[in-house]
Amino acid sequence: MDSCKETLEIPGTFLLLHPEGFLLLRMSGPEGEILSIGVAPTARGHGLGHHLVATALEKAREHNARTLLLEVSEKNPEALALYKKNGFLEISRRPKYYTRQGNGEDAIVMQKNL
Repeated sequence: MDSCKETLEIPGTFLLLHPEGFLLLRMSGPEGEILSIGVAPTARGHGLGHHLVATALEKAREHNARTLLLEVSEKNPEALALYKKNGFLEISRRPKYYTRQGNGEDAIVMQKNL
């Protein structure tokens, strides 16, 4: 729990909180980064993820960011669809970045210009 508290204490870090989801955003100069997003399984498919991402984009614009970045597993089609729907484009990959059950999954780095 301490690492969560420490992350939130970093200047430019924001937690967008909803009863059934959250988004952790960090702003640094002209860039913002979505660090983490989560939506309860029972709330998925009802637009909450889109709402959280739209709110993060709004917050980034308020802080004069020019770009918003994120990374997502290549094996997370729902998240990839959400980000693409919100205008994020793949800019690079981190091969075998995630390891789950001994298998490596690429991290897709995505960016949206604001």
